[in-house]
Amino acid sequence: MSNRPNTSKHGRIPPRVAAAEDSPNRTILQSPVLWVGAIILLAAIVAIALSSGGDSAPASNVEETAFAETIGDPLPRFASPNDAAGLAAPQLIAQTLDGDRVQIRPDDGVARVILFLAHWCPHCQVELPKVVDWMAANDVPNGVEILAVSTSVETTATNYPPSAWFEEEGFTGTIIVDSDDGALAQGYGLGSFPFGVAVGADGSVLTRWAGEISIDQFGAFVDAAAATVGDSPSEDAAPADTQSLETVSASVAAELHSNPPDNLVVLDVRTQEEFDAGHLEDATMLDFYRDDFADRLAELDPDEPYLLYCRSGNRSGQTLALMRSLGFTDVTEIDGGIDAWISAGLPTTS
Repeated sequence: MSNRPNTSKHGRIPPRVAAAEDSPNRTILQSPVLWVGAIILLAAIVAIALSSGGDSAPASNVEETAFAETIGDPLPRFASPNDAAGLAAPQLIAQTLDGDRVQIRPDDGVARVILFLAHWCPHCQVELPKVVDWMAANDVPNGVEILAVSTSVETTATNYPPSAWFEEEGFTGTIIVDSDDGALAQGYGLGSFPFGVAVGADGSVLTRWAGEISIDQFGAFVDAAAATVGDSPSEDAAPADTQSLETVSASVAAELHSNPPDNLVVLDVRTQEEFDAGHLEDATMLDFYRDDFADRLAELDPDEPYLLYCRSGNRSGQTLALMRSLGFTDVTEIDGGIDAWISAGLPTTS
């Protein structure tokens, strides 16, 4: 028998094929068609593993932003808590996180506390759990809705997506999403985060606030909204026509301070440190940032006259709204706070 390699009718078997016949397992690896098939199969396996394996969360169909608009005159950009008081709140056309389209008419007989929150804002991340705690510990009054607006969404910012944040915190109120350009926030005059608006059952703005507030202060704003609902006004609230609550210039306030009515209470709602640095003569300090501020405010005599101020008008404006809901009958707030007082050349003491 010859020791020469076998040949086919086409001549000597090429070395590559002969090698393949010597190692049958290599034929699969060296076939271009099978190479392609193997790659496709491997890619499919990897894709399935990535989509369903490990701790990866399933893809979400939640729209974090959607078309939204306000109908009606926009509120002015926030400058002080009472700068929009009495104005008609705009209607809200938006979408919930569940994908439902809603139209919210502020004059529909439902009072609302509306919170504008940004997922990336550290102050909002503090504020939302406080609101959740309040809602867990208290019954929301009949005729009052607590509404959250998820706005200023940034996909590359921390704490994204906001839908997961609201779910994780356990917020049980209604959540609507703003548009990419923040149409709802603009319509309500958002100044900074967190931002809130209390709206009465008749659709008029009661007060607005910017920045963190305590859980008691939030509850007081809910009570202020509830006092406007139907035939169930707050037990402590005085009829609107018996209340005299106003914001005046520093010069007008100075006249009141110089010629006070009997039992005038000069109420400073700044911190102790601010108070010690300088305050109006005969002022009483009640720190707005105390957790029990609303409770301590409610302990004051609502029938005495008050001259109210803070540093710039933000805290005093929110306090004025609380005092209105608590039935205080005679409160004068200094527009611009002690900063405006000092700018007018008026005296302080320490």
